[in-house]
Amino acid sequence: AVANDLESNDDGEYDEQTSRDNPPEGANHRTDRWNGDLELLPDALSPEVRGHVAADSDQCAWRACSFYQDCYVRKMRARAEDAQVIVVNHTLLLLDAEMDGWLLPQRDVVILDEAHHLEDEATRAFTVTVSPGRVQSLLRLHRVREHAAGEKVEAAAEANVHAWEALERLVGPMPRGRQVLREPLEEGLRLASLVDDVATSLRFNRPEQLDDKEEQLYEKLVKRARGVASALRTAFGVADPANMVYFAERTFGGEAGRRGLLQFSVSAAPLGVADLLADKLFDKVPVVATSATLAIGGDFTFFRKRVGLPAAREAVLPLAFDYQDHALLYVPRLRYEPAFGAGSDAYLSELAEEMGALVEAARGRAFLLFSSQRALRAVYDKLAGPLDALGCSLLVQGGGMGRIELLRRFRAEPQPVLFGLKSFWEGVDVAGETLSLVVIDKLPFAPPDDPIQEARVAHMKAAGENWFGGYTLPLAILQLKQGLGRLLRTRDDRGVMAVLDTRLHTKSYGRQVLAALPPARRTAKIADVRDFFAEC
Repeated sequence: AVANDLESNDDGEYDEQTSRDNPPEGANHRTDRWNGDLELLPDALSPEVRGHVAADSDQCAWRACSFYQDCYVRKMRARAEDAQVIVVNHTLLLLDAEMDGWLLPQRDVVILDEAHHLEDEATRAFTVTVSPGRVQSLLRLHRVREHAAGEKVEAAAEANVHAWEALERLVGPMPRGRQVLREPLEEGLRLASLVDDVATSLRFNRPEQLDDKEEQLYEKLVKRARGVASALRTAFGVADPANMVYFAERTFGGEAGRRGLLQFSVSAAPLGVADLLADKLFDKVPVVATSATLAIGGDFTFFRKRVGLPAAREAVLPLAFDYQDHALLYVPRLRYEPAFGAGSDAYLSELAEEMGALVEAARGRAFLLFSSQRALRAVYDKLAGPLDALGCSLLVQGGGMGRIELLRRFRAEPQPVLFGLKSFWEGVDVAGETLSLVVIDKLPFAPPDDPIQEARVAHMKAAGENWFGGYTLPLAILQLKQGLGRLLRTRDDRGVMAVLDTRLHTKSYGRQVLAALPPARRTAKIADVRDFFAEC
C-alpha cells in the first residue's frame, strides 16, 4: 500500500507530490487497472466532484455496505495484510499510531526513513484543527437536517458565523497569516456547546428499525458531531498553554463562505511530541530511524531528545560519496548579511551578483535554492537577462509549473538553471552532469511567523534553556545539509556546493555549522570555483 502526501513550501502553500505527478517505475495509468486512488486518475478531479465520490470514515459503513466486496480500500487492506513489506508515508504511520494501530496491519518492525522529519510530522498528526467549513459541512448533512431538532441546528449555524466573526475582530488583519491565541474565545466555546447539543439531539431522535448499514452510519454521524464539538472546545478553549500552542490561521481555499466564513482555521498543536511518540510508537514496536541528516557532528542527541528516545543503538555509517575529490564547498566572505524589507537592496544585489558568477562558471546546470519567495523573485529579476544571454534555460518555482514538470524540464535542457524554494531542498534526485552546482542563499532558520516554533522557543527561554544552540541552530543545520545533499547523487557525480551567508564567517556559530557540512574542499574564492569547473 503506497500512500501519498503533501509537501509544504515556505509560503504556506502546498505542492502536490502525489503518485499522479511522480508515479513509481512502470506505473500504468490506464483506468481499467485503476486501484481507487484519485491521484492516479489521468485528470485531476475538481474539489466538488471529489467531494461527491470520496467518502471519509464517517460516511463509510464498511462491512454493512453493499459494495464492500468491490471496495478499493478493503482490497488495499487485504493486500497489506498479506504483504511482507508495507510502504506508507509518515502521515499514515502516525495516524495509525494515534489510532493505537487500528489502521495498519500488525508489524514486527518499523523502518522510518527520512526520520529527520519525524518531529514535524508528529506535530501535524497530533494537532487539532477546526474551521468554519468543517462545522458547515456537518450542519448541512441531510441526516442532520432530518433528525436533529431544527432549532438546535439553526442555533449552531448562527453561532458558527458569530464565532468566526469574533475571531476576526480579535486577531485583526494578521499580516503574518498566523496569530497565537492566548485567551479562550467565548463565542467559540459557545459554538462547541451548541454543536454538542446537535449531537445530543441526533442521539435522542435516533430512528427506529435501521438496517445494519444505516445504523452504523448513524452512529458515526453522532460520533462525528461529538468530534467537531470536542475539536472546537480544544482549539478555542486555550486550556493547556503549558503543553499546547493555540493559533488562528487565515485560509483562502475552498468556496467563499457567507460573511467571511472559510477564511480562518484554529489549531491546538503540541509544544513537544517526545512523550506522544514514546507512548504511541517507540514503546510498542521496534523502530529503525534512518536519514542522511539525522546526526549533527556524529551525535544523535538532538534527534533523540526531540522525538523521545532517551537511549538507542546508534551508528553513523561511512560517507557514500567522495566529497574530498568530487566536490567543492564555496563559502565566500560577503559584505552584507541577509536582510529583509526596506534595507535589503544591497544584500539582494550582492546575492544576485554571486549567483550569476557561479552559474556562469558552471555553465548553467544549477539549483539556486532560496528560503523565501521574495528573495527568489528579487534575484530572478536581476539575473533573468544576463543568464538568458549566456544561453541558460531558466526555470522558476511558482511560475505555473509543478515540481515534477520543473524537474523534467531541468533534465531535458542543456544549460538549465532552476530557481527553487524549500520543496527543492530535499527529496529531489538529479544524477550526473545535469546538476553540477547547488547554491543556497542563506542559513535556513525557521521563519519567525511560525507559531509552533515561536512557542517552543519561548518555552525554552522560560525554562532557562539554550533555545538557539539547542533547538534553532540544529534545525537549520539539518535543513542546510539536506539542501547541499542535492549535489552528489551517485559515486561519479561532481560539482560545487555554495552557501552565500557571510554569517558563517562573522558569527560564533559559523564554525559549528561548517563542521557539520560534508567534508568537501572549502574555499572563499570564486577563482577556485572557476578552476574546478575548468577541470571537469
